[in-house]
Amino acid sequence: MANTNTTVVVQPMQPQTQHVIVQQTNQPNACRAAIPSMHIAMAVTCLILNIFLPGIGTIVAGFAVFCCANPGQSDGGKVGTFCLNFWVGILQLFLTLFLVGWIWAIIWGTVMIAMSADYHNPGTLTTMTTGTVVTNSTVVNTQQMQVTQPPQQGYNQPPQQGYNQPPQQGYNQPPQQGYNQPPQPPSYDMGAPPQEKY
Repeated sequence: MANTNTTVVVQPMQPQTQHVIVQQTNQPNACRAAIPSMHIAMAVTCLILNIFLPGIGTIVAGFAVFCCANPGQSDGGKVGTFCLNFWVGILQLFLTLFLVGWIWAIIWGTVMIAMSADYHNPGTLTTMTTGTVVTNSTVVNTQQMQVTQPPQQGYNQPPQQGYNQPPQQGYNQPPQQGYNQPPQPPSYDMGAPPQEKY
């Protein structure tokens, strides 16, 4: 019997399209109830007033609730927002002496500009995302029944390089030497008379 090696290549699947729909709805919260959402021009005007006259821009924003801010809010809600902004503006005005009111007024005016997006888009925001999923082909070797994936393309992470510790450099003790006596000084014979050199 001959040993044959059969390889089967599975065709890649057709790309599949996926649709994702995201709906975002502005839920009422304390920040939306306290800071009026108004036209961007009015919000910038209130911020400028809060920079130069801390608290005045917040009071003006409170009055703006009745004519040009918070569309769709009930009359009771508008009165509550007006009262809150009026008293916050008064506190900002008095706390300016301690610099806290000035910083608070600038932050309040900045948030008014951020809330102006609600004025321009008060309803539900719907986003639709479309994507395509592509799968790789798979090679099957029927004799060994192993599945082999083709190599992935993309970023290949470099191999990990560990910390190589340098060789130990300890104290090398000098070789042991025995006790050596110091050399003997020359001896002088005192009994012989000195010789004269001419």
